[in-house]
Amino acid sequence: MVLLPRSDLDSPACMPAPTPLRRRLWRQAVPERGGRDCCWYHRGDWHQVSEVAVGLLRRASARGVDQSDLGPHASNLAREIDLSCWELEALDSLFLDPIEPDREITGVGYVSGRHRAQAMLDAGVRRTIMAIWDFPPGM
Repeated sequence: MVLLPRSDLDSPACMPAPTPLRRRLWRQAVPERGGRDCCWYHRGDWHQVSEVAVGLLRRASARGVDQSDLGPHASNLAREIDLSCWELEALDSLFLDPIEPDREITGVGYVSGRHRAQAMLDAGVRRTIMAIWDFPPGM
């Protein structure tokens, strides 16, 4: 997570951007768990959600689920786990609308998920799932 691109966020106020590298590294050393009341993105425990997401993705992949079906399959598996409503919603967001760094156009920023990525950086999440698309040449 610490190596994700900088974001150009200017709202909500609890997400000042860009987050300096020293702050990202500090949060890695001293992570925040739980949530805050400032916005939806900071409300829950992204550490828990990301850990579950990585585990579900591994389970689905080990079962031989086709890559195009991994997200929905993992999202269905999540229903078997005791998660809060916020955690289920956050987990679904990672699978159905994944964090997607913008590598192709500018090499910085995000196509999708910059608020979630920023909230995870603020909490000190070390790893999560995201979409990295590799397109055939000429597309």
